[in-house]
Amino acid sequence: MKDESLDFPNPSKIRSRKPADSTLEKKGFNPELKTKNLTEAIPDNPFYDKIVVLTGNLISFPRREDIVEILYKLGADINSTISKKTDIVIIGEKPGPAKLKKIKEINDSGGNIRIIENFELVSLVIKYYEKRINPISDIE
Repeated sequence: MKDESLDFPNPSKIRSRKPADSTLEKKGFNPELKTKNLTEAIPDNPFYDKIVVLTGNLISFPRREDIVEILYKLGADINSTISKKTDIVIIGEKPGPAKLKKIKEINDSGGNIRIIENFELVSLVIKYYEKRINPISDIE
């Protein structure tokens, strides 16, 4: 009798799996910059040491990797899913309905997820990111 626990699949029939990060990379997550940058970030900004999720199309940042990089440099930790640990969700046009439902569930059960929409996001980036790259001490 043949021991089936030792059967291995035929290599020609195995589909190659993409690394887990490939989905995130398609959404603008730079594999070179995967963590928040607290050493260069100004602590006095709403994204500093916060868990941030993006959903929907961000009209002001058509290339998602641009806003992701800015948020990393402001000290944010970018996640792709919403959980009780999520601090901020940035909502663009046509946000994912499952993410909106999750935000409501968490906030209704005592959570405190802050929602930031496009206009507010642009204002915050101008205020805090510009301060980070153009501090007053550089003007002489």
